[in-house]
Formats: sequence, C-alpha cells, structure tokens
Amino acid sequence: MKKIFSLLFLAIAASGCVIAPMASAVKPGTIAYFKTAQAITIENAGEDGSSRRWTKPLVNSLARELKANGARITGNAATVLKIKVTDVKQDSFYSLSTSKCSFDVKVEAGTGYTANFSVSDVSWSMQKSANALVRKAVVEILEDRGIVEYLRGKENLVKDQMDALENK
Repeated sequence: MKKIFSLLFLAIAASGCVIAPMASAVKPGTIAYFKTAQAITIENAGEDGSSRRWTKPLVNSLARELKANGARITGNAATVLKIKVTDVKQDSFYSLSTSKCSFDVKVEAGTGYTANFSVSDVSWSMQKSANALVRKAVVEILEDRGIVEYLRGKENLVKDQMDALENK
C-alpha cells in the first residue's frame, strides 16, 4: 500500500512538468478597446521545444484578439511581432491545494521596440493556471502603449504625414 501511495504521489508531482497551456480567449472588455486594419505577422521566436510549446498558444490567443480588433493576421506583413516565452516555472505544490505557474514574455516589434512581461497565476489546477497565464500575457501585450501604437500603425502614419509635408 505504501508503495502504491508513493507511486501515486510521484505521478501527481511529475504531472506538473508536462502541462502546457492551451490558447484561450480573453474576457470581453478586459483589454482597452482599439481597432486596427493593419496586416500583422506574429512569429513564435521560442528557441527550444519548451519555449516554442509555451509560446504557440500565446501566439494563437494573441492572433485571435487582434483579429477581433480588425487586424489581418498573415505570414508576410510589414508589421511584425516576435514573441518568446522564457523562464517557465511550475510549482505543483505551491500550497496544500493550489498550483502556481509563471513565465516571462519578450515581445519585439518591427521598429526595434521591445517589451518584457512577467505573468503568474495560482489555481487549484495546474492546467487552469497555465491557461490563465496565456490570457494574462495577451492582456499585458495589448495594454502596452508602444505595442498598441505599433499595431495601429501610428509610427507609419506620422512618417507618411512628414513625408507628405516634405514633398509639398
């Protein structure tokens, strides 16, 4: 009996190591409203298997939110976001009945602007905590002023207006 309990305990403890988040939608109204008609490319810049596995659902969820705001997601747009999840931490036994997940996200805009975010979540389920990380990261990304202005095309608009004035 003791051996069975030990094996069950090890199986539960190890299960947190293989959890990966799923793409999920952000609650409506969570993100500040903005519209863009830009064509946008979102690249998974994760370098290894774990980073790519955690970045993929973030890319998919971000693409879903951008589409909901009028963006066209394509593989060859001039507006590019490179996203990379790093430093993934999962603690199956954060407390007696909860699990904790956290990761860092690096977002590079095509203009050279870089934003770094750290997100974490505590839940009774490791999977729920991992999924919540994706939603929280999407919110962080789409609330960053530099990223939002880049996605709206403001730097291109200003440049085009300056070029038009110079050509008069």
